[in-house]
Amino acid sequence: MMKERYLGNNFSEKQKNKNTLAVRCGFAILYFLFLPTAGAQETPSLGDAPTNYQLLFELNIHATQFTSDKFQNIYYVSPTNEVVKLQYDGTEQFRFINKTLGAPAYIDATNPFNLLLFYPDYQNVLTLDRTMNLAGQFNLFELGIFGLDAVAMAGDGNLWLYDAVNFHLKKIGKEGQTIVQSADLSLELNKAIRPNFMLEKDQLVYVNDFKAGILVFDVFGKYLKTLPINGLDRFQVVGNELLFFHQGRMFSFHLLTLLQNPVLLPQGITPNDQLRVEKDRLYVLKKDKLQVYRY
Repeated sequence: MMKERYLGNNFSEKQKNKNTLAVRCGFAILYFLFLPTAGAQETPSLGDAPTNYQLLFELNIHATQFTSDKFQNIYYVSPTNEVVKLQYDGTEQFRFINKTLGAPAYIDATNPFNLLLFYPDYQNVLTLDRTMNLAGQFNLFELGIFGLDAVAMAGDGNLWLYDAVNFHLKKIGKEGQTIVQSADLSLELNKAIRPNFMLEKDQLVYVNDFKAGILVFDVFGKYLKTLPINGLDRFQVVGNELLFFHQGRMFSFHLLTLLQNPVLLPQGITPNDQLRVEKDRLYVLKKDKLQVYRY
């Protein structure tokens, strides 16, 4: 069984001696170069840096988006709106398509046994089991909820969303009943937010606003803090690291130390690519192929 290895600062001493996503010079030098006080010196191009990546396989696929789960399964949306599940070695397992709800905006595979598909055009959320069979549905229009750009699967199978009318983060059940509700965030934050991405991970709920940053809540809806990271569409949380890919570069934001480090990547990464990390693998979705690396 592969041993889990995280990016960033939470390595064991044994893992620090191995080449992971950072080269031997370490994150400290790169972080110094990244600081605004470093003067005119620019951050080294991460795509040009030598790394210890091994390309495991490459699949010739066309996909609008993709994600992965903790078992290293891969899920992608085809141009015809089919959601395809691949196992860890790239072998196709299952497909799912709904021909009435338009294109899924994103896939939440935080719980691989309860997959979430969000269809914003029709304000519907579908949940699938591990074999990609329909397991449930949240029809937000019927529940009187409109204009959502982001939802997230809760750990108990319910749904996180942001009520922009009443300024509450809510967890709702399939009948629309409110299970958890935050305080009035317009008063607590002194501004309105418009989430474009949400994620529950390790008993915390992350609510991303493109301008305001990443708001962090506990699973009881209590606002904890805002992480000062702006301009994001997606991110993932791996252990104590929040990983995000922005303008062709990947960064690791440590949730305890609040330090941000650039992460070295294989050659050939472009700003239009989509990236994810699972255990010791890096996934790169390009225009016409999916690359899977081991590091």
